[in-house]
Amino acid sequence: MEEIKKILIQARFEMKRNWLKAMQLLEDGQESYPDCEDIALELAQLHILQKRFADAIKVCQKTLLFKHNDQLCYLIGCCFLNLGEYEIAVDYLERVRDEFPEHLYNKAVALARCNRFDEAIMLTEKVMSYRVKSPVPHLLLAELFFIKKEYAKSVEICDQVERIYGASGELYFMRGMSWRAQNNIIRAYWDFHEAEKFKIFNPEYYRNYGLVAEGIGKTEKAIGLLKEAIRLAPGNVGAYMELFRLYLANNLLLEASTLLKQARSTLPESFPLTVMYNRVIDRLQDADHYE
Repeated sequence: MEEIKKILIQARFEMKRNWLKAMQLLEDGQESYPDCEDIALELAQLHILQKRFADAIKVCQKTLLFKHNDQLCYLIGCCFLNLGEYEIAVDYLERVRDEFPEHLYNKAVALARCNRFDEAIMLTEKVMSYRVKSPVPHLLLAELFFIKKEYAKSVEICDQVERIYGASGELYFMRGMSWRAQNNIIRAYWDFHEAEKFKIFNPEYYRNYGLVAEGIGKTEKAIGLLKEAIRLAPGNVGAYMELFRLYLANNLLLEASTLLKQARSTLPESFPLTVMYNRVIDRLQDADHYE
């Protein structure tokens, strides 16, 4: 026991200076004490900090062979969640016997990724029953109701979040999406506009904001927003399609031509893009012929 304590103290000290040395100490420690949960947890968390999720899973599974441990199951579940293996994540998170808010939240996220929305809603509401002082589970709940097309409920939850926790970019984005889904373009534009005050790096925010801006006649702003969506996600086919459509609708053929070259050098061929390419080329040829 004293030797294990010594390994942990040394590793924690080295983490501040040299995480690779700390990792080596913990790996050696796990070789000597494979059934030690504390060493496994410390080593797994270090791998997670470095985003080495597969390595963290192996560490936890090695010690789980000896005995059950809720924290090890939780970490494995979170790692599989980060790796996009949602069904496996749910499996491990269901092995946790003593529930806690973070566990329930991550399990809800994993269930939602498996399209098990009702179960995800139930767990998210359970998280909120712990009186967690964070808007995060509330916004997840708003997103889940949005996915279920219960847009008024999503707006209601966002309103509650704003009253309790104040404004945030995520809140305005979520509520703007719900307003847009209800065809309330003015309110959607207002919330997207308010979200601009915060740093948002989600290309879907800019794409949807652009479409709403177009809907109220702000064409120049819509073009700028769609360009930003493409800048943030150069493989975002939807943003290209919307910008092509907007250029053609406003007879901005030079801009459409430039975008055509950019899209062809960036995006893989697909039927919708081919159709749009042909539309752009036809319009350009018509313009040349007219001249």
